[in-house]
Amino acid sequence: MTLGGTRYATEAHRAPGEWLAAVDSHGHGESLREALPLDDRALEYLLMSMRLSEGMEIARYEALAGSALPEGRVADLLQLGLIEVAQGRVRATDQGRPVLNGILRELAA
Repeated sequence: MTLGGTRYATEAHRAPGEWLAAVDSHGHGESLREALPLDDRALEYLLMSMRLSEGMEIARYEALAGSALPEGRVADLLQLGLIEVAQGRVRATDQGRPVLNGILRELAA
């Protein structure tokens, strides 16, 4: 959820009755709302965008993370043919998609 430019992690009540009571009393069914720090937003963007066929926009990741992707790890993944970098984006190749969790672990470290 985004409010005023800030992203929030939210949780909703699981039981329908609790959720409905919260909506009646508070105007929403959330049980928790917590602002996400930029580094968590960067990690979330990395994890979610790399699952898309178009991959991740490098500049957006760097703006959120405040740093570049680890160059050595990117180079290793490129050499293995697991990712490709083009037009300011990084994405998993067809060979990389089956091992995407490993790619994400390398890029997030």
